Amino acid sequence: MAAVHGKNSTLKITDVGSTLRDFSLYARDISFPLSGDVADVSAFTQAFKSGVGGQYGATLTFTFIWDSTFAGYLSALFKARTITACEYCPAGTGLKYSFSAIITDFNPSSNLSDAVTASVSMQMSGDYTLA
Repeated sequence: MAAVHGKNSTLKITDVGSTLRDFSLYARDISFPLSGDVADVSAFTQAFKSGVGGQYGATLTFTFIWDSTFAGYLSALFKARTITACEYCPAGTGLKYSFSAIITDFNPSSNLSDAVTASVSMQMSGDYTLA
């Protein structure tokens, strides 16, 4: 299996005007952990826990180097409180995750010794496709 460098990752998000924007130009890190709920169905007399699978979910988080235009797109999405289409391709080519999500957190940040950045969290809504 060949290793792939993360510098080629792509992240695209549809803005409030329905244009798919490429945020890869300014993104520094991207994370898309998928998770699944497990309901505890253990009884008092059991020595070990028992569980049953529940719903799936995911939260996309990324940090980008501040750009007022891209920050404006994300701020508008945050204020609109609307679900939007997203595409994340960890390797830059090949398989990509396509899904819908809503911005739950938008956090601009400045530091005396570093570039101005912003972090964004998006909660997936519905299923994803990997193609």
